[in-house]
Amino acid sequence: QGAQGAQGAQGAQGAQGAQGAQGAQGAQGAQGTQGTQGTQGTQGTQGTQGTQGTQGTQGADGVQGAQGAQGPQGTTGTNGVTPTIGSNGDWFIGTTDTGVKAVGTNGTNGTNGVTPTVGPNGDWFIGTTDTGIKAVGTNGTNGTNGTNGINGTNGVNGTNGVNGVNGTNGTNGLTPTIGSNGDWFIGSADTGVKAAGTNGTNGVNGKNGTNAMTVTPTAVTPKATETPKTAPLATPASTTADPKAAGAATPASAGTSAKVLPSTGDSANGEAMVLAGAAILAGAATLEVLRRRNKKEN
Repeated sequence: QGAQGAQGAQGAQGAQGAQGAQGAQGAQGAQGTQGTQGTQGTQGTQGTQGTQGTQGTQGADGVQGAQGAQGPQGTTGTNGVTPTIGSNGDWFIGTTDTGVKAVGTNGTNGTNGVTPTVGPNGDWFIGTTDTGIKAVGTNGTNGTNGTNGINGTNGVNGTNGVNGVNGTNGTNGLTPTIGSNGDWFIGSADTGVKAAGTNGTNGVNGKNGTNAMTVTPTAVTPKATETPKTAPLATPASTTADPKAAGAATPASAGTSAKVLPSTGDSANGEAMVLAGAAILAGAATLEVLRRRNKKEN
């Protein structure tokens, strides 16, 4: 609350107010002795009003009263007049011409400016006036090299990333097949690769072998209870013959000296002859295999 203002001038005396309510009755005094009743005097004139007393201090604010009920809605106002554009292009309010154009008029065209050109000295010219400003700037001087920066500190190792999710299963691959042309096909695509290899070229003929050794058996001296036995003579194949005819056995030439096994007089020489014959038969079988192989290749 602000400071109390100065006292205003005394106003005119107001009309006398209505008589106030009767105050509470005071306590009864002691009864006096009854005097004699005097005569009633005449009513005296009203005395002059006393001077107004000083204004008392302002009392404290009272509590806020309850909100009053909402007043009734006011009546709807009349609609305003919408401006329109008249035949002369002015705004009209009703039938009143405001004198204000609804659309501004076009201004006059400005004069064309002079396009700058580059003169023979490389300056911009406005008409015939040299502006002294170069149309292309000259190259600036090279700047000095900056000092090398200090090496940065090594960064801390990053944390391990989380494991990636498992990838989806791939689609089944195509099983190669052999096409009608003998190539491998992947689906319908011809790879150009043959599924079966072609026959190789014939090998070169082998070198002629050396002559086999002729073994001449000797008579074995039998014991008193044995009958003398003579081992049959195996006829070796000639290794100097044509390899294609390797299966044909030829007898040893008459000029070839036969190697004679020593005679010990023991029947063990018979077993040696049997083993020698088996070796000769094995060699003949090998020659037969080679003959058939050469015949098949040719």
